[in-house]
Amino acid sequence: MLRIRDWDKHFENAASRKLKRLDWVAIPNKTCGEGYVALVDHENGAAHLGAWYAIVEAASKQSTRGILPAGIPPTLAGICRSLGRMSRLPADVFHEAIPRLLEIGWLEEVVANQQPAASSADSPTTSADSPDASADSPAIVALQGIELQGIEPKGSTSNDRTAPPGAPIQFGDFPLSAAAVRRRFATADVVIVTRIVEACAAAFASVDNPVIETPGDSEFAAAIERAAEETKDQLSPALFLRTAPAVMESWARYGRESKRATNARQAGIDAEWEAIGNGTR
Repeated sequence: MLRIRDWDKHFENAASRKLKRLDWVAIPNKTCGEGYVALVDHENGAAHLGAWYAIVEAASKQSTRGILPAGIPPTLAGICRSLGRMSRLPADVFHEAIPRLLEIGWLEEVVANQQPAASSADSPTTSADSPDASADSPAIVALQGIELQGIEPKGSTSNDRTAPPGAPIQFGDFPLSAAAVRRRFATADVVIVTRIVEACAAAFASVDNPVIETPGDSEFAAAIERAAEETKDQLSPALFLRTAPAVMESWARYGRESKRATNARQAGIDAEWEAIGNGTR
C-alpha cells in the first residue's frame, strides 16, 4: 500500500479536518525545496509534477485520506491504472513518476494499519538541507528485505532496516533500485525489479570474504546504474539480470573502484554479447 508521507501535517488544515469528504485539497505552494527541485529536474519533470498533483487529489478522496487507491490488482501497474482512470491521465505517467516520488520521499509504502512515519526534512513542504534528508534516509529507503539468498547484515546502519529471514521483497523495499531500472526502462514492472535485486544479492552472497559491506538498496541501485553505463545498447531490462549481478560480484571480490573489477566485468559483458550475436544465448 502506498501513501503520501505526512499527509495530515501538510495537506490538512483546521477546516478540512472537520469534513468527512473533501471537494478540495490544500496544496502547499513552496517551489524552492530540494524535493520539488529534484522532481522537476527531469526531462519529464512537468508531467511528473502533474502526476503528483493528481495523486494528491486522488488521495484526498480516499476513506483514509492520504492513501493511494489500492489498484486492481494491488500492484504498481494496478495502482497506476486506477490513478489514470480517476485523473484521466495516462497510466504510464504515474508508472514513471511513482518510483521517483518514493525515491524523493514524498510517497512511502506501508503495511495495513501502520502508523504514520515521523516527519522528514524533505517533506513536500520543507527543504532537505540536513544530512538525514538524503535519498538513503530510513524513511525513504524502507529497506526491509536485506536478508535475501542467505545474506545477513554485517552490522546494521541507520540506512538499512531489516525484516525477518525469508520475508518477501516488496516494491517499496527497494525504491532506489526500482528507480534506477526505470530510468533506463520506464515500463519495467515490479517483478523484474525484484528479480534483479535478488540476483544482485545472490551474486554478493556467492563471494567468500567479500571486500565490501553487505549491500543495501543504494548499493543495488548503484550496481544497476553501472551496468547501464557499461551496456548502452541494452534493449531489455532483463539483461540487468546478468549485468547488474556481475557488477555486484566484482565489487564484492575486488572493491567498487578496482580496475581489476572493471576489466573482469567487461570481459564478461563482451562474452555475453558474443553469445547473443552467435545465437547461443
